[in-house]
Amino acid sequence: MPTCLCCPIQMAQEPNNYIHECFSLKTYKKTYQHVLQPVEHESAWPVSPNPKPLPPRVKKMPGRPKKNRRKDPSEPVKSGTNSSKVGTKIRCRRCGIYGHNSRTCSVKMVFTEFTIFPCCTIFIPYSFY
Repeated sequence: MPTCLCCPIQMAQEPNNYIHECFSLKTYKKTYQHVLQPVEHESAWPVSPNPKPLPPRVKKMPGRPKKNRRKDPSEPVKSGTNSSKVGTKIRCRRCGIYGHNSRTCSVKMVFTEFTIFPCCTIFIPYSFY
């Protein structure tokens, strides 16, 4: 029960005397007595002699234009950065065999010494065994 009706009820008076007339059933029926009739299908509408309205002019939006064109929803979506590597074969850089990478390769590298200066020695990979 609304708070505004607590006082008349406690005073043992009729609460309907304190409600405005616009909330009555009589006023509600009077407001909605004019029922909207259903409208016929668009094909039965009369054709207007006035010219059809034109679409609004294209307004150039501020900011840098988009790099890629907007694709139609029916076009297939291809992911660029998050593409899957399913179906690609891994090739080892050490031995050149497919199926594993250089980290898991069992082929050992042999390094050869190369001296540039008497104080500096560099090890260069020479061959694989």
